[in-house]
Amino acid sequence: MDFYKETNKELKKNDELLQCIHDWAVELGMDPYHINSTNIKQKLDKVIRTHLTLESKAKELGYSSLSIALKDLERMTNKG
Repeated sequence: MDFYKETNKELKKNDELLQCIHDWAVELGMDPYHINSTNIKQKLDKVIRTHLTLESKAKELGYSSLSIALKDLERMTNKG
């Protein structure tokens, strides 16, 4: 009996995790009806590469983080 309860508990956790991953993929712009593990991996790779590139550019410009660079950019664009 404990084996079945534990298995059910694990399945529920995995279900919640997969739903969370699906929701993130949709938030990143993926079509909710055509999501699979390969598409999610490709999208996450692209998002991470883009983030790392932007972070690197921000540091090249003298900012300590991408977040600070974006806040500064927002401030500059709202000035004019």
